[in-house]
Amino acid sequence: MIQSDVAVLIATKGRPRLVADLVQQLHSQTRPPDHIFVVGSHPDDLTPLDRSDSRLTCLLGRKGRAARLNDAIMAADESYRYLVFFDDDFLPSRFWIEQALDLFNSSPDMIGISGQIVAGGADRRGVCPDDAQVIIDVRDGFPIESPSLDPRFGLVGSNLAVRHAAVGDVWFDETLPVGSWLADADFCARIAQRGRVGRAPQIYGVKMNPRLYREAGRRIGLAQILNAAHLARKGSFSYSFTARFMARTIFANALLSFSPESHIDRGGRLLGNLQGLLKLISSPAKAIAREELGVAPDPDQGKSSLAAMPGGSNLGRGGSPNPPLRRPIAF
Repeated sequence: MIQSDVAVLIATKGRPRLVADLVQQLHSQTRPPDHIFVVGSHPDDLTPLDRSDSRLTCLLGRKGRAARLNDAIMAADESYRYLVFFDDDFLPSRFWIEQALDLFNSSPDMIGISGQIVAGGADRRGVCPDDAQVIIDVRDGFPIESPSLDPRFGLVGSNLAVRHAAVGDVWFDETLPVGSWLADADFCARIAQRGRVGRAPQIYGVKMNPRLYREAGRRIGLAQILNAAHLARKGSFSYSFTARFMARTIFANALLSFSPESHIDRGGRLLGNLQGLLKLISSPAKAIAREELGVAPDPDQGKSSLAAMPGGSNLGRGGSPNPPLRRPIAF
């Protein structure tokens, strides 16, 4: 099979303007991607995109961010040497893809790269799109530094490039007890088990977070405990790391609940943390099912529409305990 070099994969929900800005920024890269796959949850997510663009594929995916990311991987098939994942609210430097490819070409043993978040990020106030563009334009105006990899820092899901061959049977986990929280961390951890990875400070972008945490604080708190425990059971996280992570999370939520940030429901998170701990204590050796938590199951789970798709198949990527069940729908 003849392979192109780079496919960018984006899973989105409820942020049509940001996705349109991101696609425009990708076309302005000093090394544009060979193709862009955008997987939305609703037709409105894809409305602003130019579907006549031959380098853009718009798809309607399944419920859940992890499922939509898997839909994007499936859509890309084996046709690209490198897969680049960007969050729908991430605005990359114009040099992001060029610098990442330079690193891959100079280090054949390297399989994964993430860049630096220079503004925004988790648990911070959002950055508006106009400000994000100004930040990127100013940073891009400085002389370009040769990219280097810092192995002390791992991969992050908001901006991630991987060799397609290293992905193999790794999928985003659609069986997490609460939503898709930590699905990125799980995917990155399993990729890191397969070869050399790291973070490149010369590759950067802004994580805007315009609407922080669509879900309630209690749900995030449950996910912080139960999803972490799920990933420890499957081997993505060590038990010692998971214990430290839970302890830091509970301590931070408890301490900050006395003077919480205006954009984070610390009290709700703490309540969810405690409920998650009680659930683990009551069934320490048992995986927690979504139904037990009052979390609605994915209506698409267990249903396949492959028969309705011309040439429908699993595209030859097997071996995963959690493969996608169908192709996304072209839109």
